[in-house]
Amino acid sequence: MKELSNFNFVARKKSEEKRKALHKCCGNCRDHGTYRYPETIFCFTKLSDNENPVRSIFDTCDEWTAKEQDCLCVEDALKALHNRNHS
Repeated sequence: MKELSNFNFVARKKSEEKRKALHKCCGNCRDHGTYRYPETIFCFTKLSDNENPVRSIFDTCDEWTAKEQDCLCVEDALKALHNRNHS
């Protein structure tokens, strides 16, 4: 029984870490615009740094800035990924 309890704790912890990681992804950054919706975004920060501005919506970087308005990019990308994996 203790093993099951440990498994549940680890599963919850991994799920929580995944959720936190998705929270700070390119699709939630204020410096993005849609590109090939919903899988990729156009990053204005990377463009200004002379780097490739086309990024996966799930990428991350050190220049991430919270988006002031709600955005459905990540939610729609997760739905598309789920649909692709289950079709």
